[in-house]
Amino acid sequence: MMCQVSFVQLLGSPFNLRFLDTVQVRFNAANAIGESEYSEDNVVGSFIETKPSQVKGVMIDPLLSTTTTILIKWTHLYLTVETGASPILNYKIRTN
Repeated sequence: MMCQVSFVQLLGSPFNLRFLDTVQVRFNAANAIGESEYSEDNVVGSFIETKPSQVKGVMIDPLLSTTTTILIKWTHLYLTVETGASPILNYKIRTN
């Protein structure tokens, strides 16, 4: 048997797990007579992942920009706490 629980649910009540907390689970079974004892802890666990941090150090390089193109630089998110323990898949640019 298998059960999937969203990390979003684990971040909220009643679990209140935090970033990089290890998720360990125990199970029991129930029937009309009662409930079994809980299983041993799942020692493998998994880690809570979060959204990445806000991108910092964004600047337009005036030396490499022209009237038709701009070169934008920013600080790459690479620390676990910055990436939310999940690889950065892409960056998006939005204009105002």
